Amino acid sequence: MKRWHGAALFLAMALLFLIANRGAYEGYFADDELDNLSWAPAVPLSDFAAALVSPRFQPGNFRPAGHLYFRLAGPAFGMDFSRYVIPIHAIHLLNVWLVWLLVRRLGASPFAAASGALLFAFHMAVFDVLWKPMYVFDLLCATFSLTSLLLWIDGRVVLSFAAFWLAYKSKEPAVMLPFVLACYEYWLGK
Repeated sequence: MKRWHGAALFLAMALLFLIANRGAYEGYFADDELDNLSWAPAVPLSDFAAALVSPRFQPGNFRPAGHLYFRLAGPAFGMDFSRYVIPIHAIHLLNVWLVWLLVRRLGASPFAAASGALLFAFHMAVFDVLWKPMYVFDLLCATFSLTSLLLWIDGRVVLSFAAFWLAYKSKEPAVMLPFVLACYEYWLGK
């Protein structure tokens, strides 16, 4: 597959995705989102940096990588809900591309990789993630987990660990990523 064919297919999929999810821009904030918007913009960036490098579990369920979204978006977007959805959709489309890269690196044909990415793009399991900013934690965890796996496959262990750390600091289910890497090494590694 030529690169411009792939780019054209991705753009067509992204356009269909935005059309299918246009209703997300007319949503409203839930109580959890308002809670995060009330305190995250007031926290100094130094607290985010300290929590990001600390190996300790943060009290109050502070997830610095995910809460940083609310820290930055709050002052930039105010109370305009639709503006919070734009980066969420952009991150999801990045994840779709990462899924395509991952499936290709695992040896799938371009058609199979495109089918898997398309399924991931439109699967109803991610519906809430795409319509509610509160799920940015799950979204970022997926982004960094996919990135970590791709970097591991490429043999970039230190960068893979950094991506894993960001995934863990986005949401705790990332603790399973080392198990996924071990399974990859057992079945497909060198």
